[in-house]
Amino acid sequence: MELSPEARFRCLVQSRFLEAARQGIAQIEASHPQTRGRADVVVGDITEPGLGLADGDARALRES
Repeated sequence: MELSPEARFRCLVQSRFLEAARQGIAQIEASHPQTRGRADVVVGDITEPGLGLADGDARALRES
């Protein structure tokens, strides 16, 4: 399956895993250059109300 070039991904990660998530994305982008700039991370927590998202992050996700 091929992804559309405009597809973007946001990965919800706990703050303690933020650097590991960024490194993982960098490795994916290095191995698959066509993915560069299509994934990013948002700090949150699935165990928290509202996914633990900051108001600004929640708003930006809803709008996109």
